[in-house]
Amino acid sequence: MYSLILAEDDFHIRTGLADFFPWESLGFHLAGSFQDGAEALAFFQAHPVDVVLTDIKMPAVDGLTLAREIRRLSPAATIIFISAYRNFEYARQAMELGVKRYLIKSAKYDEMMSFFQMLRKELDQELLTCNPATGAILTKTENPVIRKVLQQINDHIDKASLQYIADSVSMNPVYLSRYFKEQTGVNFSEYLLKKRMELAGYYLSKTTLSITEISEKVGYSNDKNFSKAFKKYFSIPPSQYRRQS
Repeated sequence: MYSLILAEDDFHIRTGLADFFPWESLGFHLAGSFQDGAEALAFFQAHPVDVVLTDIKMPAVDGLTLAREIRRLSPAATIIFISAYRNFEYARQAMELGVKRYLIKSAKYDEMMSFFQMLRKELDQELLTCNPATGAILTKTENPVIRKVLQQINDHIDKASLQYIADSVSMNPVYLSRYFKEQTGVNFSEYLLKKRMELAGYYLSKTTLSITEISEKVGYSNDKNFSKAFKKYFSIPPSQYRRQS
């Protein structure tokens, strides 16, 4: 789940989004809502979040200034402008600040739902794309079968198993296991474990997802089994890994 804060000076819009929009079901945790950029910035400095949803025109500290400070503090944070203004100058300044998402206040409920559903998918994909552990072998092999196997693991890590991947590439699981080792020099089970653990480590260090959420994302049915496997792999439990990151 991605943490999010809201900065909006309009009371009705702010409370409507904070109290009635289904953030949790969309994969976001609303960590706070604020009436101006100054309050939002103070909170972010003490509690960095993954996503900042901010109005542009606000008293004290406006949205552009807030975005500039957020970008300085956390270049990886996702910033979304929400505004009633379709103004080219605002759009130009937003692009200069690396703000690629712009939401109009008049957007309908269904449009808002679609917007944040898509955002969640994009954030998930960015984590996989930015993770240095993802696709390490994939970039080194030209074997089309192995590339397909590795891509299936990347795309379905939450439910990947030898049987599942074998079915997805129409191969016998025993043969696939042997073929994978012959072509890569790595056991299938070892690669899958390495992929899961390194991705889990990335989630722990780069996101605010809970350990339960991370365990589900990397293919464990419960966090107890995940924590046991993680500690065996890294020699420290997930909670300690997160503190040291």
